[in-house]
Amino acid sequence: MIHSSKFWLIHLLRYIVGSVFFVAGISKLFPLKDFFKQLITYQLPVPDIYLYFFSVILISLEVCVGLAIILNLNLRRSLFIAQILLAFMIPITIWGSMHKAPTCGCYGNLIRRDPWIATIEDILLLTVSLLLVPSINEEESLNEKPLNSSSKKSFLQSILSTKMIAVILATLSAATYGFIQLNQVLSFRAEQLL
Repeated sequence: MIHSSKFWLIHLLRYIVGSVFFVAGISKLFPLKDFFKQLITYQLPVPDIYLYFFSVILISLEVCVGLAIILNLNLRRSLFIAQILLAFMIPITIWGSMHKAPTCGCYGNLIRRDPWIATIEDILLLTVSLLLVPSINEEESLNEKPLNSSSKKSFLQSILSTKMIAVILATLSAATYGFIQLNQVLSFRAEQLL
């Protein structure tokens, strides 16, 4: 067994990484149109309708990956997806910083932060998630059991568990409600451009 303090540190860091993703996703969801408005302030060279769908996909991924990490569902792959999300979001946050976005939007309206601070936090979170991977490999090798085809879960099975389907459906339902309000947001965008 892994040394006790190292074991608890690994699990604490796993819970922190998972919680950050889960809270970030949920806080962006309520209200979705405010997160969309924050994305508009980034001045990304993308049409608004694509930004809206990007926001819905981002929120769904953050909630699902956060829960998968917290619940220890195929942790190596869940962390890999989290790392890809962070590696993708760091340049976008830097772009927003360079275009003087007032807030990063990382936690919706729950926590308002400067995009540069969010970039530093994302880099730290990426570093922690990268440091967790060797620890997970070490823990798996120490607890290794012979695997047969029925005990080996694929990532798709773990993500598409009943709990994850419920989270995805709830996220998409809220996003649909937000899509109904999209006209208000687009009119906000038109006023901002004038």
